[in-house]
Amino acid sequence: NKLTDMWRQVIGRPDWCPKKNSKICSKHFTPHDITGERRKRLVSGAVPVQAHHIVDMNIKLGKI
Repeated sequence: NKLTDMWRQVIGRPDWCPKKNSKICSKHFTPHDITGERRKRLVSGAVPVQAHHIVDMNIKLGKI
């Protein structure tokens, strides 16, 4: 499906097949994508903004 393809592209794992209980760190999402106080959940249609390891690497390289 289109949403899964978008996730794969951002995460950088084209062979990844997310399951219902798959988890990704909340650092990959904007605050608007997350709901709930104690049990955090993603809003419907949320897509990671960028793979966190890529952001970290860009910071180390001085690109951000």
